[in-house]
Amino acid sequence: MKKTILAAAAATVLAAAPAMAGNYSEPVMEPAVIEAEAASSSANQAEMVAITLTALILLTALVSAN
Repeated sequence: MKKTILAAAAATVLAAAPAMAGNYSEPVMEPAVIEAEAASSSANQAEMVAITLTALILLTALVSAN
């Protein structure tokens, strides 16, 4: 009887070992990387257009003055 109980206990321990292979912990997830696009500055573009047009008007005035 003692050997039967010992065999049953050993079988239970061996059968339960794979089921308790590790402890439960929250899965580790890497944070998502969100890449923001660089916003183009319309003010910068407007300045360039204004400077270019002013330069063309001044150049035209200088050429026509001669």
